[in-house]
Amino acid sequence: MTHRSRTTAVSDAVPPGIRRSQTLALVLLVVCGVINYLDRATLAVANEYIRADLGLSLGQMGLLLSAFSWSYALCQLPVGALVDKVGPRWLLGIGLVVWSLAQAAGGLASTFGWFVLARIALGIGEAPQFPAAARVVSNWFPPRARGTPTGIYNSASPLGVALAPICLVPLIAATSWHWAFFATGALGLLAAVVWIALYRDPV
Repeated sequence: MTHRSRTTAVSDAVPPGIRRSQTLALVLLVVCGVINYLDRATLAVANEYIRADLGLSLGQMGLLLSAFSWSYALCQLPVGALVDKVGPRWLLGIGLVVWSLAQAAGGLASTFGWFVLARIALGIGEAPQFPAAARVVSNWFPPRARGTPTGIYNSASPLGVALAPICLVPLIAATSWHWAFFATGALGLLAAVVWIALYRDPV
């Protein structure tokens, strides 16, 4: 039997109920991942408006970007351990709530210090996204079939970055930069409800 035949046989052997659960899990991961990167990109898209409104320097804008990156990076190790104990359903659900509230808090920022705290909280909240996604794939897919779903959920990052200017620039132009943060924060809270309501680990 050829490699192609073996792969087809494995694919055909998946029961329809399992296949539906796999598809649902991947769709949810992509949606959450896109929102994750929309939130990250909001500061970059609204950069000029925020600087003008709050009177921030280029150096302060760089610190805002790095505040997110440091908290995000430092949380990866503990989050990796937590996903093994808590599971991806609740860890990603809690992460979605935390990062969405932090994102909305960024829209309320009137000082540099407040914005830094919001960005740190955003990094902490977003840290579970990819460890949880990796656990979902390992839970639902056998080792030989994990390459495709991994590629699918990883596509959310460039897709979110590509959609950010398309979605957020018109919103900022029609309202203000604050609403870019409010809207993406609300979208994340909605995604948290849907994720917790629909996703389940295999029994």
